[in-house]
Amino acid sequence: MMPTALERQGNFSQTVDTNGKLILVNDPLNNKAPFTNNTIPADRLNANGLALLKILPLPNFINPAITGNTYNYQIQEIQNWPKRSQLFKIDYVPRDKDRIWVRGKTWLSTQQGYAVAAGAKPTGFFGQCYCFSEEGIATGWTHIFSSTVVNELSAGVRRNHEGWKPYNNPLSTLFWSAVGFSAS
Repeated sequence: MMPTALERQGNFSQTVDTNGKLILVNDPLNNKAPFTNNTIPADRLNANGLALLKILPLPNFINPAITGNTYNYQIQEIQNWPKRSQLFKIDYVPRDKDRIWVRGKTWLSTQQGYAVAAGAKPTGFFGQCYCFSEEGIATGWTHIFSSTVVNELSAGVRRNHEGWKPYNNPLSTLFWSAVGFSAS
């Protein structure tokens, strides 16, 4: 659930649970009695807390008949997922009883968007790129000693790499200075 515009002002008079019942906000400085009108006075709101709320988007889907008051924000996007796979194999037959081969492979997959597999939450904070690559090479040699004795040797190496980076917009939109946060 994203904080509503009213909640960002300390007004919880319309904040309800999944049954539609008002969620009371209690005053810790007044024996935990509910705030008047379920609203925290403006002078009791923390400026840095309010600044951090600017990072979160406003609700964009408010229909309790559909959501059952369990969510108020949706994101739908078309992600860019370019992929590339390359494979080569070389077979060499130096004699009738020998077979030698070499095989190489590369794979690259980049998921670009807001709701990528290994990124931050898919709430539209910032675009991300989850990049995955794999490279490998293998070789093998088969030698026939007789009709009943065959030797096969194979070996290979493989390397995977995954990474994450901002995509399509800078992370600076989330810096403290961008939202007015001033912790000291």
